[in-house]
Formats: sequence, C-alpha cells, structure tokens
Amino acid sequence: MQEYSTQQGLYESYLRDAMVLFGEWEFEPLGLENPFAGSEGYLHIWQGDMDEAVSVSMQRYIVENLPWVHYQEVPNVGHMFALEDDIKYQIIKSLATNKTKVLL
Repeated sequence: MQEYSTQQGLYESYLRDAMVLFGEWEFEPLGLENPFAGSEGYLHIWQGDMDEAVSVSMQRYIVENLPWVHYQEVPNVGHMFALEDDIKYQIIKSLATNKTKVLL
C-alpha cells in the first residue's frame, strides 16, 4: 500500500503534504459549525498514536474545541493503520452499530 501513497514519487508526495500543512486555507477549521441537524451525528476521526504524518496533539486540540467530533486514538500504530484488516473491520462495525469505541 505504501507504493500507492507515493505513486507520483516520494518527493512529490512530501511536497503536496507540506502544501496542505503549511499553506493558506480558505477557512478556519475551528470555526466550522456542526453540520449535523439537531446534533444527531458526529464526525469520527481515528488516529494512530504513533502517526508521524499527522500530529496527534493537533487532533486532540481540534477535538477539544469541536464537540461534534468523536476521536478514537488507536494505540501502537502509525498513519496507515486503517489498512490493516482487523482494524478496518472494527471501524466499519463501530460505525454500523453506532458505537464510538473501537476495541483493539
């Protein structure tokens, strides 16, 4: 799967990531309003606690400020953890059964 994420070349991949991370955005992420009518839904974020591509502390900060975001920090995994079958199926099951905790 790593070949897919860098199919345009490793440096091109890093460049695009840097453009998103450090570029100008047209909106303030913490200024987003709850998109779910009547607060009946949630945005779910699963994050590996060993992720070197996306800052765990940044995700924690966002979740503290946006109460309609449910955050699941998965222990001992990195950025591509969701591609592992056992974790992928647990995420799908938690969404299908409306349970927010993923048991790993």
